[in-house]
Amino acid sequence: MSEEKILFEFTKNALERVRISFSTFKGKRLVNLRVYYNAAEEGEDWRPTPKGLTLRRELIPELKEAICKAAEEWEKTLAGVGKEEESEEKTTPF
Repeated sequence: MSEEKILFEFTKNALERVRISFSTFKGKRLVNLRVYYNAAEEGEDWRPTPKGLTLRRELIPELKEAICKAAEEWEKTLAGVGKEEESEEKTTPF
């Protein structure tokens, strides 16, 4: 793989981070969403895990749409937290 351009990174938990980056492989321009772990006993040495997703950059609009739909559902779930259910049956969206 050629040089990676890191676009965004956030902490997943105490041991892992999620990194979003651009790269090129065999002439194909890719976007990578990958989980990284710290391989250093002291300090930082972030290395990729097999967990992640690599897509052609042309698929970014569809990925964005999917993430937006997931965020909308999540917000609907948050809006319902703390409200009493109208029926006795409790429902969990997922």
